Amino acid sequence: MATPSNIQRISRQTLTLIHKNLLVAWKKPFSTIIRTLVVPIALTLIFCFLKHISPPSVNIGPAGFSNETIPILSLGEAAKTASYTRLAFVTNGIEDPALDHLIQGVISGPGMSVIDTQTVNNTADLFDVCSQTIQGAGKYFAAIIFTSFNETNVDYSIAISEDIATNYPTNYNNQQSLLSRYMLPVQWAVNSQLGNLSDDAKPSERMWSGFFNEDSSETTSYLDSAKQVFWLEIVQVFVAPLFICIFVGAAYHISTLVTSERQLAELMAAQRITSTPRILSTIISFIVMYSPGLIICSVLTTEILFSHASGGLFFILTVFCGCSVIIFSHFIASFFQKPSIAGMTCSILVVCLALITLATTLQEYPSPTQIRGLALLFPPPGLLSLGRHPGVKYPSPSLLTSKQMTHIRKPFPNHF
Repeated sequence: MATPSNIQRISRQTLTLIHKNLLVAWKKPFSTIIRTLVVPIALTLIFCFLKHISPPSVNIGPAGFSNETIPILSLGEAAKTASYTRLAFVTNGIEDPALDHLIQGVISGPGMSVIDTQTVNNTADLFDVCSQTIQGAGKYFAAIIFTSFNETNVDYSIAISEDIATNYPTNYNNQQSLLSRYMLPVQWAVNSQLGNLSDDAKPSERMWSGFFNEDSSETTSYLDSAKQVFWLEIVQVFVAPLFICIFVGAAYHISTLVTSERQLAELMAAQRITSTPRILSTIISFIVMYSPGLIICSVLTTEILFSHASGGLFFILTVFCGCSVIIFSHFIASFFQKPSIAGMTCSILVVCLALITLATTLQEYPSPTQIRGLALLFPPPGLLSLGRHPGVKYPSPSLLTSKQMTHIRKPFPNHF
């Protein structure tokens, strides 16, 4: 039973041991500063300044106009330059002779003999007709999805594989672009049948690319913004759990100290020092020593990388993370006798837990049991997630419609 005298004794012993731990740490000031300040700040700066790495497609290329204006390609001509020539029509249950006539008119167009055409009734059939890999590569040219068809209105969408939509090269010199080689030929094939237009009425295009402002500040701002967005997207997908590596040094430090102090357990027991003040003093001492580094790391992260995040909220999360690693390391170190083995094992376990969390984030449907288990391994902040939904992951669309095409090149526009 906790009596006032016991509480006073525990408080007095805890404060004395905290003072002792800080004095021991300050006997080697250079080593302590390296562990508690330099290493966490250096790792934080590395993670922050990685925002300047360039994505593979960050290259606006030469700026200028195409030398000539040419008619857009016919569907048959465009299919000859593509890797796959399957074209799918989705009628969505629309039974109209005019729609059948339109599809037959597109199929019988010039050069269409090289195209493998498929007509399906439901969009779900595209999983079989226009299958894609996990990376978004599909063995088809395009899919035309009709959503409405009557005498006054025709609505349809043009869908292509995600791999082509994101990785297709653009070069204004040879009229090579996603619109020129895929979208416009399909759109002209359908619209020419709807309007009974001849090839003489085919529109022309003249491509241009680049930024035509007086200075390069706009171009530089576009590139800098794209680089930062690229790194933030990587952090969102799979790098975020690896930020715990900032605290690996703290895990090694506390685990080695806890194991080495076990040799003084008998001496402390002879002085009637119980386990409670020893544990509390060690945890509080390390929180005090690493607090300046945690504060600086949280400020650097919000100022350099997550500039739109709440500084106060991020500071609270950083402190929670540091406390979690310290408590976890103290618990793991209690199972070892040799400091070197305890430090190495604890550091490896911290990294492994980050990798396990990473594997969980990459799952399409994370297991609630696994998330609760990870939350229990990282108290106290992990406990906050026990009452929350394990998370919602938005499905990535397997097909990209023509309405979404306007957002593909927005950071690096190639105008037509």
